[in-house]
Amino acid sequence: MTGRQETYLAFAIVLASSLVYWLAVSTTPSGAPEDLVVEAITNQNLPTVRAHAELAAARALVEEARRYQRAAEQGSVDAQMTLGGLYAAGEGVAKDDAEAARWYRRAAEQGSVEGQVTLGDFYAAGRGVPQDDVETVRWYRMAAEQGHVQSQVNLGTQYEGGHGVEQDHEQAMAWYRRAARQAGGGAAVAWFQLAAEQGSAEAQTTLGVLYAEGRGVMQDQGEAVRWYQVAAEQGLTAAQVNLGVMYETGRGVSEDVSVAMAWYRRAA
Repeated sequence: MTGRQETYLAFAIVLASSLVYWLAVSTTPSGAPEDLVVEAITNQNLPTVRAHAELAAARALVEEARRYQRAAEQGSVDAQMTLGGLYAAGEGVAKDDAEAARWYRRAAEQGSVEGQVTLGDFYAAGRGVPQDDVETVRWYRMAAEQGHVQSQVNLGTQYEGGHGVEQDHEQAMAWYRRAARQAGGGAAVAWFQLAAEQGSAEAQTTLGVLYAEGRGVMQDQGEAVRWYQVAAEQGLTAAQVNLGVMYETGRGVSEDVSVAMAWYRRAA
């Protein structure tokens, strides 16, 4: 049973219990469904109470789905996203991934970031739509350009693996950097950490920037210097310049203009 169904079930049980007295004194003919509920509650027949409550919960879900359907058809993005979720989970409607994808698309086409990334996920998995890496990239890109962190990481992964786009490690790193600089960009930071430890000078420099700025990691100027140093010794110009700045300003190291100038000259 889903969380939504459990909520409705609990509500139905409480409601049924609160109506015992009213139902008992009503003029409902004997043997009516309400009488059966009263009798079940009075006799503490919990399986029967639960069965009636589950039926009430299911009816409530169906009615909820109908309300969202009406709102979704009128263009409500929130309703379209919720309706897509109901179809994906089979709550209040028959489970139908194709219908879920259709409503996510309607929301995505109106600019919903969540709709775009969810539709990208559906294309990546071939869920409710044919599996299509090009479409996956298209929808991830839309969400990524709106600042969605996980979509930026996903797009970087597509570029790194050459899925739906021509393989391009520079583009991959560019998207990972954008993700890593945002709150919630831990996955991208972890990627840079691994790449840096494997010897990538570009990743080492980026990791240094992240430590220097405190983006995705605790700010640590000493760690920034360490990663700049490793990358600079591999000959990466950007790392050499950054390391020169750290020595010139005394960030993470003792201020030393002569050492700063030495790194600037190597970068020139």
